[in-house]
Amino acid sequence: MRAGISTYFFLLIWDNKKNRRGIIIETQLFIILTLMFFLFVFLFFKIPVRVVIDYRRYGNDDNLVLGVITLWGIINVKTELPIIKLGIKKIYPFLKTKTELKQGESDNLLIKKKKRIYLHKLLQKLKDYLPLLKETLIIVSKNKKYLKHILKTVKCRKLYWKSELGLKDPALTGIVSGILWAIKGNVNMFILSTFKFTGLRPCLNISVNYNENIVFNTHFNCIFDFNIGHIISIGTVLVTAIIKGGEKK
Repeated sequence: MRAGISTYFFLLIWDNKKNRRGIIIETQLFIILTLMFFLFVFLFFKIPVRVVIDYRRYGNDDNLVLGVITLWGIINVKTELPIIKLGIKKIYPFLKTKTELKQGESDNLLIKKKKRIYLHKLLQKLKDYLPLLKETLIIVSKNKKYLKHILKTVKCRKLYWKSELGLKDPALTGIVSGILWAIKGNVNMFILSTFKFTGLRPCLNISVNYNENIVFNTHFNCIFDFNIGHIISIGTVLVTAIIKGGEKK
C-alpha cells in the first residue's frame, strides 16, 4: 500500500516537472520567435534602395533612364524611355516613345514597348487628376515639417548637370543661358535643402556657344539612397492624413 502511494506521488511530481518543462520550452520558443519577427521587421525597414535618374539630350535624341537597385544589388531594374520624335496625326500632336525595361548590369531586356502619347489626351488626364493633385498638395503642406524631417534622411549621392546652349542671336543666347543658370540654381538649392547631400559637390555647368548655331545638349544625373522604412513612413503619414481628411468631411 505504501509502495503504491509512493509510486503515485512520484508519478505526480514527474508529470508536474514535465508540464513545467513544456511551459518553459513553449515560453522560450515564443520569445525566440518574437525576437526573430522584430529582427526581420528591423532588417526589412533597413533594406537599402538606390534610385538613379539619368536624362540625356544630344541633338534630336532624348533618353531618360530610371534605375532602381535594392536588396544589396540582387534586384537591379532599369527603365529606359527614349523619346523618338514628335509627330502629328490629323491635327493632334503626339510623342512617339519606346520604353525598355532592363535587368542587371548586363542590361537583359525584359520588356520592350512602343507607344504614342497624344498631347491632348495627356492634358485631359492631367485635368482629371487636378483635384487629386490639389488634395495631395494640401496634405503635404499640412505635414510639411514631418515629411521634411523624413526626406532629410534621404541621401543624395550625386548631382551632375551639364548643358551646352547656342542660338543664332548671341544676345539671346546670353539671356537664355542666364535663365538656365537660374533654373539650375533653384534645382540645386531644392535638393540641398530637402535631402542630405553626402557625395561630392554638385557639378553644374553650362557651355555657351556663340557661333550662331542652334545647339542644346544636356546631361542630368542624380543618385538617391534611402531605406524601405522611409517609403513606409511617408506612405503612413499620407494615408493617415487622407483618412483624417475623409473623416472630417
